[in-house]
Amino acid sequence: MPIGLATAAIIGASALGAGAQIGGGIAQRRAAKKAAEQVFGEQEEAELRRLERLQREGALGLNERERATVEAELAAARGGLARSQAEEALRGQAAGQALGRAVTGRDVFLRQQALQAGAQQAQAEAAGILRQREAEARAEQRGRMATLEAQRAQAASIRMGGTAALAQGIAGAAGTISSAATSVAAPVASKELESALTVKPTQELPGVTPVTEAEGWKV
Repeated sequence: MPIGLATAAIIGASALGAGAQIGGGIAQRRAAKKAAEQVFGEQEEAELRRLERLQREGALGLNERERATVEAELAAARGGLARSQAEEALRGQAAGQALGRAVTGRDVFLRQQALQAGAQQAQAEAAGILRQREAEARAEQRGRMATLEAQRAQAASIRMGGTAALAQGIAGAAGTISSAATSVAAPVASKELESALTVKPTQELPGVTPVTEAEGWKV
């Protein structure tokens, strides 16, 4: 059965509206995906996985290159201290000799003990500095992990919002189509019912005189 202009207009408008709703949902989902990747992308994910692996292995802290750099700096500092102490001892010895004081074995022993004690102290201080640098590196890495985990959760929330927007668009489109179908079906059903309830005479019967459709047949 051909459809009227009004019915065609309703169907066309509903199709356009449904398409717009679905298209809007898709656009919002794409925008949400892009925003989520800016918050927590492949680079951040790889970094978080690396830190999580280090934590599982108990290897958080300075890496080999960083540890070697710190140790070289501390060794240089210890070497400078040792040279300074040796030079000071020699200056003390020279000053004693200038005053006519002979250098005894005890003087040499005490000087060696002082140099050894200074070296041990410098080594202990260097070890303490290395432990501090390790602790600082671990704290920084744990802080970075917490930041990345928060970014991952935020990105997941953004993606969920995009998925919800798409679902809302699809549901809205379904509602638009359903409403249009109801609008189109109602007049058709009404006409069919009216046609079914209307009695029209098809032929004359003997002894029966038709009057009107409303009055029916008169005998």
